[in-house]
Amino acid sequence: MLLERNDVNPNQSLFGLTPLLSASDEGHEGIVKMLLERTEVNPNKGRLGVTPLISASEKGHEGVVKMLLERNDREDPIAQAIQSLEIGKCSSLSKAVVAFDIPKSTLGHRMNGHQRWQKAHEGDQILSPAAEKAIVQWILKLEPHGFPARLDRVWQMAES
Repeated sequence: MLLERNDVNPNQSLFGLTPLLSASDEGHEGIVKMLLERTEVNPNKGRLGVTPLISASEKGHEGVVKMLLERNDREDPIAQAIQSLEIGKCSSLSKAVVAFDIPKSTLGHRMNGHQRWQKAHEGDQILSPAAEKAIVQWILKLEPHGFPARLDRVWQMAES
């Protein structure tokens, strides 16, 4: 598969669409899951400020929305794994990966001082993570009542 090759960049944009944004927009949960397992995938890169999370929530792809939100909530297990390695509770990186159910490459990068992508590129993002989460929650509240969010309203909320 293409994603298993080292020369394929999952963040490469074609007309502003990254593979993650495209898969999120279409609701392809399996592809989104596979892309999120690649630590170098940027979950916040989108077209014209529309991120995969906003796109998936706007289209009502709840499974994809949950995966993207969980991706943002993975920091606690990573911090716990690092602490566990530092105090000797886990004797190896491989054991910490299994114990905390996190990707080996993610833990290895963090151990080498790399920041999570979202944190390292906060200045490049149009919305703060909190603002994006608030918009997504607003969209998800509208959907069950038969009021899908219109893109112009999402933009209006993002700009305010």
